[in-house]
Amino acid sequence: MRYLLTITILCFVFAAYAQTITPAQAKDYAGKQVTVCGKIDGLHMNKINVYLDFGGINPNQQFVVVITGKVIRRDQALMPFKDVWELKGKTVCVSGKIVPAKTEQKAYLVLSSMDLLKLQ
Repeated sequence: MRYLLTITILCFVFAAYAQTITPAQAKDYAGKQVTVCGKIDGLHMNKINVYLDFGGINPNQQFVVVITGKVIRRDQALMPFKDVWELKGKTVCVSGKIVPAKTEQKAYLVLSSMDLLKLQ
């Protein structure tokens, strides 16, 4: 019985990431765990974070993935690239919880682990 319960819980966890959406749809999935697949149109950074722009270039992008410096340092071995600038123009899928941005036409996702970013 315990085994069946564990399997059921795992199915629900994986189902949460099963839905794949486009960057343009991200704003409609605020608060939900999804996978977003699309082309990285732009990339910018500050002293701490890296920002991947989808559906346009900053400040007109539809969706942004934030990779914190903490995640980059912690997960360096999991990165599917040597330099973050290699990602510009690539198609990737990222999984996590969608957060609404202050403007109603945008959304973002803070990447919690580099293994949730997959090159396509």
